[in-house]
Amino acid sequence: MKSLLFTFLLLVSFSIAAAPINNTTFKNITLKNTALENTLKQHASPYLAMHGDDPVAWQEWNEKTVERAKKEGKLIFVSSGYFSCHWCHVMQRESYKNAHVAKILNDFFIPVKVDREVNSALDSHLIDFVERTQGRAGWPLNVFITPQGYPLVGMTYVPTDNFLEILNNLKDKWLSEKELLQSMAKQATDELSAVEVSSRSSKIKSGSAKKHMQAFLADAKNYNDDMSGGFGEQNKFPSVPQLDAMLTAYASEPNEELKHFLLLTLNKMATQGLNDQLSGGFFRYTVDPNWQIPHFEKMLYDNALLASLYLDAAKIFENPFFADVARTTLDFMQDVFRTEQGAYIASLSAVDNNNVEGGYYLWQHEELKKALTKNEMALVELLWQLDGPEDMEGGHHLVEGMSLADAAKMLKVELGKATRDLNSAKKKMLSIRNKRIIPRDDKLLAAWNGLALSA
Repeated sequence: MKSLLFTFLLLVSFSIAAAPINNTTFKNITLKNTALENTLKQHASPYLAMHGDDPVAWQEWNEKTVERAKKEGKLIFVSSGYFSCHWCHVMQRESYKNAHVAKILNDFFIPVKVDREVNSALDSHLIDFVERTQGRAGWPLNVFITPQGYPLVGMTYVPTDNFLEILNNLKDKWLSEKELLQSMAKQATDELSAVEVSSRSSKIKSGSAKKHMQAFLADAKNYNDDMSGGFGEQNKFPSVPQLDAMLTAYASEPNEELKHFLLLTLNKMATQGLNDQLSGGFFRYTVDPNWQIPHFEKMLYDNALLASLYLDAAKIFENPFFADVARTTLDFMQDVFRTEQGAYIASLSAVDNNNVEGGYYLWQHEELKKALTKNEMALVELLWQLDGPEDMEGGHHLVEGMSLADAAKMLKVELGKATRDLNSAKKKMLSIRNKRIIPRDDKLLAAWNGLALSA
């Protein structure tokens, strides 16, 4: 793999260490092809349709687009994302609405916008390419592809200035060293394909499942956060497949260390910022290691997988709280994601109709004081830590600071009274929140609906 790594070190070096942008560098080149036009307005995919007014002349991924790239000898720029993706919205606002960025993309590339939930095979192929060549991947996923179909270089979100540098460098390199770049892209694809074939050919021997599970647990332990639960020390994803495997291992061979980690993680995910404390439903991930502040998109597949995970955990640990979390999540899916036809939509956006990140879910202190009784306000202030500075620009995000029993004790009220006050406060708050507007991606995806039905 040394030659592959060297190839992409070269590519990254000329992309990042770029010369200052010169607005006149492309004015002297005459383009003989007819101008591209944005083809995404009124598209059936809400994600593609929201790019229909961009000055970038977005094309769909199809045979006609690829043939045009071949005919004009241009790199294809594929940008893949999805409707509820936070950084997809940011890059659209910063770069794809930018007239200068649009001119370079339209004149020197064939810009293609992809909904990763619709064209999942292409997205998966490009994600694999970027992960192997850059070490990590995500969305928005941006990959430059040769007209022959070989990925050349890819990246996720980049600020506008950096993106312009990359575009100008790639444009210049493609005009001056096209054959070299085509050869590099093909060589990289060939090497990656060889590695993939080799990995597929290694079969797991019969009777070795226990050994592989032990190896998985040992490897996972290197990433366990024993203070806050979950994996890693930066942002936190629910990582359901990994947790499900660990839960299965615990059910087979219980041990206290694994039990502690699983209970810690499951409790943190349910009570902190990953979970909607009003209506149920999990957000996609948190941007901090302590599960406090999420990116606020809600995905059907996350909630389906998490409902199943909590149902299994409720049985294995004989924990009624986990069963309540699962049922609340299923209720949320029924109430919010289910359509009149009985199928489930794909997601809810991270930004509200005013383009405020999390705006649908955040609360101003004065707004709550007007809506709730004095007793209800005192309770939610304690329970959800609302007596300090607001978490975000739009207000407080609801995170459990203590148990309801502890809050009742501090307020010197019976637990039954505190429960009634909390239910009353939630009902009032939901009535207010339901008047707000959250954009929805109403695509109906068979695979995700299958997960929902399984849950």
